[in-house]
Amino acid sequence: MKKILFCALLLVQSVFAQIPKPQKNTYVNDFAHVLTADQVYGLNKEIYRIEKASTVQIAIVLVKTVPAKYTIEKYTKLIGKKWHVGKAHNGIVYVAAIDQHKQRIELDSMALARLTIIEREGLLSAIKPYFKTGDYNGGLHDFVGRLSQYFVPPPPEPVKADKPAVVEKPDNAKVSDGTVILIVLIVCVVTMLTFLGLVWLIIKGIKSITTGRGNRTVVYESDDYSYSRPSWFWRWRHRHYHGGNYYNSRSSSVFISGSDSSRQVDDEEDNKPSNWGNWGDSSSDDNNDSDDSYKRSGGSSSSSEGSFSSSGGSTSDW
Repeated sequence: MKKILFCALLLVQSVFAQIPKPQKNTYVNDFAHVLTADQVYGLNKEIYRIEKASTVQIAIVLVKTVPAKYTIEKYTKLIGKKWHVGKAHNGIVYVAAIDQHKQRIELDSMALARLTIIEREGLLSAIKPYFKTGDYNGGLHDFVGRLSQYFVPPPPEPVKADKPAVVEKPDNAKVSDGTVILIVLIVCVVTMLTFLGLVWLIIKGIKSITTGRGNRTVVYESDDYSYSRPSWFWRWRHRHYHGGNYYNSRSSSVFISGSDSSRQVDDEEDNKPSNWGNWGDSSSDDNNDSDDSYKRSGGSSSSSEGSFSSSGGSTSDW
């Protein structure tokens, strides 16, 4: 019995021996070294936006060749299973074998239900023209962009306001001469009254300044009582330079101004390497083929059935 268990353990170990470990802080695992650091960075930012908007997690794996013991279908599925790509069976794994000119997209059950076979094959067909010319970055950007169209809901359309009805004037409508004269008279009268009002305010202001500018308060006395209040000049000066009401501001030694200092955090601030990928800790339980062998960072498997246990996908050459 022990020999049987030992042999089974060796068999499981050999199955996973050539499955690579996921790179940290990235959705794009370029083991073939065909992308620059800037290109990987740009792809990661796009994939993060998809995950943030739809909870779909995407892993892109580029290798020179698929190990001889695997088909690309089996290899892709094992990566999804071992890395635990996706929560609640909502993960996608794309593998491209550069030297073999083969590619495979594998979708776990929830993501698989949202794409038809024609749509999956269309995703791979769109990549071919790019990969044939060696433009791997362009092909992957096209691939990620198309996934975004399938999984990210479109923004709501703005509500269109009804246009006001335009009243058309008859062509023969003309303004009479009497109406023009009346409008001119009204404008002249309003202008004259405004001018006289300004002159009155200036004269009153000069008198107030000459009587109260030197003193902050003016004392008013009568037979029964006396009181004092700030002169007109000092009340105006306080409003002009300090803002607010003179009495309200003088009643408190602290002036509170400004808007709410709290700031809403934009989702883009979280779009950084520490939140990219990190599918699971493949350093523990590497010899266990069960779904519980690879726990995700900060979490666990979403289902006892195991990730990618009911997955499907499409394969093509280029």
